[in-house]
Amino acid sequence: MRRIQWRAALFVLPASTLWALLPVITDDHLHQGSGGYGLLLAALGSDAVAGALVLGRLRKVLTGHQHLLLSGLLYGFGALATALSTSLPIVAVVSVGAGVGWLITLSTLNTAMQLPLPR
Repeated sequence: MRRIQWRAALFVLPASTLWALLPVITDDHLHQGSGGYGLLLAALGSDAVAGALVLGRLRKVLTGHQHLLLSGLLYGFGALATALSTSLPIVAVVSVGAGVGWLITLSTLNTAMQLPLPR
């Protein structure tokens, strides 16, 4: 259980910076107002639908460790592209991928945490 909690903390703490800095990135880096921030927040949040469509198929093909590796890379790529790009459409598209990575990571860790528990 502690190992799973450590993995969750090691992902969530650094990954939360994208969520926390999104207003600053939108305003200072992309030169967008509240509408641009809303668009990027919606793109990050749309992961629920996209992740639900992808996660069932991934569980059939990949192990939990592979899920975490793939989703961590997907989220990292999204965060890096958000930091480097100055185009709102590009950041919006990679934000959907980052949101999917966030959802898959937390879903996989949540499942791993609940499976060994008694009913």
